[in-house]
Amino acid sequence: MISEKKSGAPYLNVWFGNFYRPAYDDQAFVAEGMELLKKFGFNSVLLDSKDWEDFRERYEGKPASQYVGMQEFMMEQIKKQGMSHTFLAIYLNADNLYPNIRFSPPVFGESVVTAKGNDGRWYRYWSEKAQETMTEHVSQLLEMYGENMTRIEVDGKERKPLCSMWDPVVAPSFDEDGKKRYRSWLEKRYNGDIETFNRFYKTEANSFETIEPEQYWFELRYPGKNGFSEKELEDRDEKCRVWMDNQRWKSDELVLYFEAMQKKLHALDPQLYLCPDLSQWGYFLNVDGSFLTGAGLSDLWDTAVRGADFYRIAPYVDA
Repeated sequence: MISEKKSGAPYLNVWFGNFYRPAYDDQAFVAEGMELLKKFGFNSVLLDSKDWEDFRERYEGKPASQYVGMQEFMMEQIKKQGMSHTFLAIYLNADNLYPNIRFSPPVFGESVVTAKGNDGRWYRYWSEKAQETMTEHVSQLLEMYGENMTRIEVDGKERKPLCSMWDPVVAPSFDEDGKKRYRSWLEKRYNGDIETFNRFYKTEANSFETIEPEQYWFELRYPGKNGFSEKELEDRDEKCRVWMDNQRWKSDELVLYFEAMQKKLHALDPQLYLCPDLSQWGYFLNVDGSFLTGAGLSDLWDTAVRGADFYRIAPYVDA
């Protein structure tokens, strides 16, 4: 059993707040909510503290934004009720709420580049700068708001639970660095044999260095297509191979990312107990979200299209 140190009871954590609530609610409503959570038996509250610029400004001693101010008020009420708090610190792409719901931009460290050369507003998961930026945010959260952070007992040791990532999804980058990285992955995947690659992809490339994104990335090679048919799969159509390789690359990058971040966060604080949420919607909505309209990132709701292999990631998380 994992127990919460302050109460000695089993660790029961609840996520309180996202989007515009409770940030823009009145304090009396939030205080009442915390009181009810205590009555319901919860002893720990997960705060939505992803890396936005207004958190960075607060770390520098500037006035709290409305969002950060409510986070601080929630921490006060959590402590008043005899509970503790922890953090949802990192999200799949920094955040998808800006600028329509959150008015402070997310912090990426380094983001990917789209096929059109624009900022993809998505973490470059393999980037040392992006990883260090994430680690810095966690460090600042612990330093500024760690006094009443949840402590749990796991196998007789005191730990601090942290939601160290929410819904991870790797995105490609089509700048030179991103193309070089994917081409190198393809070369390793096909054991340096360009003829084997050409046979599977129906291409005539002279080397892996000359393969273009329009040849190796599914959405660019087959614009407007959401996948492949059963017959195409039976016929081993090249569409299937391109899709499969894209997903396998995402899976490999996630394993490397979690391995690197486990080392960084445990070096920051060996007591951190890394318990990311690896799939939010996939638990409940295994649907093809590409057919839904008006739902942000719905094409990623089905875990199967996200290239995430939880069994391979498992050695690099704590729970």
